[in-house]
Amino acid sequence: MRLIVREIIRPAPDDYIARSPIEVSLTPMFLSSVLKRARLERAGVILAHSHPVQRRLAFSLVDDAAQQLLAPVLHFRCPQGPHGFLIAGPTGFRGRLFDIKGETTFTIDRIQEIGRSVRSYPTETDAEDPAPLPEVFDRNVRAFGAAGQRILNDLTVAVVGVGGTGSVVVEELAHAPIRISSAISSRSRP
Repeated sequence: MRLIVREIIRPAPDDYIARSPIEVSLTPMFLSSVLKRARLERAGVILAHSHPVQRRLAFSLVDDAAQQLLAPVLHFRCPQGPHGFLIAGPTGFRGRLFDIKGETTFTIDRIQEIGRSVRSYPTETDAEDPAPLPEVFDRNVRAFGAAGQRILNDLTVAVVGVGGTGSVVVEELAHAPIRISSAISSRSRP
C-alpha cells in the first residue's frame, strides 16, 4: 500500500487540552476540523506525535487506548480512510493503520520524502540494528558511509542509450550495485 501525504496540519498551542512530556490531548474542535477537511477531500488521517526519549520506540498503552477510542470516530466521520498513528523518536519511526474496531491492519514500514532529492526515513527496527554490509562494498562505505551504501542498494534505474558512455555507466552501476530495470538503446531490437 502506498500513501501520499497531501498536507501536514500542525495544532496551534490553543488546540491542546493537555500537553506534557507523557501526554498529549487535542481539543474536539481541532479534531473535528481536521476530520471535516479529510472527509471533504476524501482523505485519511494519520495522527502523529513523538516519543523523544524512548530508546526502544514502541506504541505506549496510552497510544493503544487512544487507537481503540478514536478508530470508530475516524472511520465514521471519514469512511474512505485509511487512518492510523505514527510515532517518531530518536531511533526512527513506527506507524500503523487501523480498522473501525481499532485493530491494527497494516504496519507502515517506509517513509520517503520526495523533493529535489529522495530522502528515506528508517523505521525504528532499521535504524536500531541494520544488517552488516558485505565487505565488497568497503570502498563505497568509506566514500558514502553505510547509510549511503544502503541507499545505493535500494536504487533501481533505467539507462537510456547504452552505446559509448552508456555502456560504461551500466557497468559502473552494476558494480555499485544498483539494480538496472532497463537498458535501452536506439540500436536495440525488440
